[in-house]
Amino acid sequence: MIAGVVARFGIGVVRGSSSRQPARALRQAARLCRDGSLLCITPDGPRGPRMRAAPGAVMTAEVAHAVILPVAYGTTRRRILKSWDRFLLPLPFGRGVFIAGEAIEAPGRLDEAGREALRLRLEAALNAVTAEADRLTGHDPIAPAPSRWSMVRA
Repeated sequence: MIAGVVARFGIGVVRGSSSRQPARALRQAARLCRDGSLLCITPDGPRGPRMRAAPGAVMTAEVAHAVILPVAYGTTRRRILKSWDRFLLPLPFGRGVFIAGEAIEAPGRLDEAGREALRLRLEAALNAVTAEADRLTGHDPIAPAPSRWSMVRA
């Protein structure tokens, strides 16, 4: 859905996920980033769980030696879809905000523990800016879904 909308504005799309051509998508995204392009990644992926960052954004930043900037938006008039991710659909005539958090540097050559720590830091930062965007537009924040780890352990 997002890819179709942004394509209408002439914005390029890198297609891929953890389940569909992940290596190709990672290489293409890292190359674009190293070449100076700005990448926007929906880090909870195509199947969720909602508001839980998958490792793709961290791995891309690691390979490209890039900085991650957590960004969220909110709007006073909206519809929250009954989808797994509770997609926010802005409605006309509302007022909106974009919130950017602090930049997160991704050092190269992380081990598994370092990559997981960076993923958790990104997830917390994204959830914080999303909650702030909701607050500034007069809405209660949407709660993140249970993490995959807690679902496996339960």
